[in-house]
Amino acid sequence: MNDNDRLKTALLSYQRLMQYDYELVAGKKKKEYTLSFSFSEEEFYHLAGLQYIKHVSELRQNRKDVFNLLLSSETIREKVVTDHGWADISDRIDSMICMEDTLKHIQDVFLYQKKRTSSKIEADYILKRSDQSLNYYLFLIKDKDALIANSQFARFLSLPDVAIQHVQCTLLHNQRKNRTTHSIEILYSNPKYQPNINSSFQSTNIMSYQPPQLPRSDVLTATDTLSQSPKRFIDRLREFAAGIAAQVRKLFSSSKQPARPKAAPQHPSERQHNAKQAAPDHADQDSAPGASPQSVKQKPFTLSGARRSELAAEAKRAGHKERPQQRQAQTHSRDDDLLS
Repeated sequence: MNDNDRLKTALLSYQRLMQYDYELVAGKKKKEYTLSFSFSEEEFYHLAGLQYIKHVSELRQNRKDVFNLLLSSETIREKVVTDHGWADISDRIDSMICMEDTLKHIQDVFLYQKKRTSSKIEADYILKRSDQSLNYYLFLIKDKDALIANSQFARFLSLPDVAIQHVQCTLLHNQRKNRTTHSIEILYSNPKYQPNINSSFQSTNIMSYQPPQLPRSDVLTATDTLSQSPKRFIDRLREFAAGIAAQVRKLFSSSKQPARPKAAPQHPSERQHNAKQAAPDHADQDSAPGASPQSVKQKPFTLSGARRSELAAEAKRAGHKERPQQRQAQTHSRDDDLLS
């Protein structure tokens, strides 16, 4: 294959890439990164390195027109491959021919760290694939609300890995959607990965793709199947689960009884008084009709320490009152003896 045919093959390979929207999901420390991107004619100019072709005036026009011009004109392609700058971009043309296969077999995703490298490439993510002899790299950068590819190349395995200085993530999912048929092709999916229902491929706002709209209902119906609309099915399942959870919360809230107010702390004398009132009346039990001596166990009568103190105090007070009366009685008896 001569250089002219190689350039045309790269153009045709890139044209096939423009038929798809790609979405990759990578994870790092329990955080997910969703990379959604696509390809357009304007990006081919920089990805192929056509800025290094200095002496082909036809390339100094709108980049979309440049792509279509190279695809249709063999003469312009011949000018490009004979330019002095062709040697600088020849390897890029070869890696661009393999770009579709690279995106199908992405192995690693890296978070681009500008401060860790001396490269002039501006990017946010690096996609990497390796085969038996080469490492393939695709650089993605954020442009407003979208990701675009702004550089790609391949290096021999014997050369330093340009991605090793950046933060490596785990590839969780890789898929692409055909813009014409809207069919989704799963290229890779980690067995432990749970798809995100907010995926752009299931959103009604992405390009011209419109998933089927199902009629709303208050219950899950047979029409809400995963094959018809995955997002719709999961939304209805969530609504159903939320309704069940609300009923459970209502049931538990109605069964709860109000908490009893906490009793205020009692003084020790109050506790003793309450204990006396709560003590069983053994006399009543003994005199109760039908009660036999064997059926009621007689406990030995004992006085509490407080009760003994009360009785001792009463006895002491009674003793003080009796002594003066006894002395007065003795005095009267003596007077009576003298008078007699």
